[in-house]
Amino acid sequence: ECVLDAGHIMNIEAFTMTPSLLGDASPDQYEFYLSADGKNWQKAAEGEFPYLKKNPQTRLVKLDRPMSGRYIRFVAKHSVDGEDYVIVAGIGAVEAGGA
Repeated sequence: ECVLDAGHIMNIEAFTMTPSLLGDASPDQYEFYLSADGKNWQKAAEGEFPYLKKNPQTRLVKLDRPMSGRYIRFVAKHSVDGEDYVIVAGIGAVEAGGA
């Protein structure tokens, strides 16, 4: 898992995950959490990234409704290769109303 500090409260409508370029050890099952203070967390999304090894492209995880938070926690629940570690090129957030 990793925790990111956006530096300010954001109103988030989606997350992005960019896997390793080869797809090796990329997370195919995930959870995203948000927190205003870095202590109290609310689950924002969970699911799977299908066909990640064959198509290692940036994935968009849309939320059912915008949620706010300063801290983003990404939890990799499983790797495409079954490894006990994961490799990602990037984790991001899309602000509601953003371009």
